[in-house]
Amino acid sequence: TRDMAQRVTEIALADPQTTDAQLFVATSPVLDFNGMFKGAHLRTAPHQATVRVNLVPSDERMPSSTRVVEAARAAVRDDPTIVDFESIRFVEDPPGPPVEATFVAKVSGGDAHTRHEVTRALGLVVRGIDGAVDVDTSIERGYPRYEVAVDYVEAAALGVSVSDIY
Repeated sequence: TRDMAQRVTEIALADPQTTDAQLFVATSPVLDFNGMFKGAHLRTAPHQATVRVNLVPSDERMPSSTRVVEAARAAVRDDPTIVDFESIRFVEDPPGPPVEATFVAKVSGGDAHTRHEVTRALGLVVRGIDGAVDVDTSIERGYPRYEVAVDYVEAAALGVSVSDIY
């Protein structure tokens, strides 16, 4: 996660429209309006990251922030080192009260299985809408978990210390 988020940051910083960026891995970013709306304060797991990018002021650049985001999305998608583009979301902060509100649907009621099935079906419908990008649901994907049994005697015989392993 850290490597991929770092690469996304590098790609963003390569754009002359970007002034700086902040990277948050396994910790929530500074909470702002957009973060409250998107639940950024909940991104604290090791597989979660936020890259906060600041742009040149709008009166000093030609492309709109929407065009800058579109270019960043394309650059990240086309980067061969990005292995899971589908898990990356590009969110543009609204310039005040939401001008172009993000589509949000809350699925509630019933049991958890039914909510997940309805949410998945709704996500498929939205993904089929021309122009819909970065479609996301709050259903967490499963991530593989690896357990490794270390033979400390063998590791020591090979000159590998415990700190090298962990």
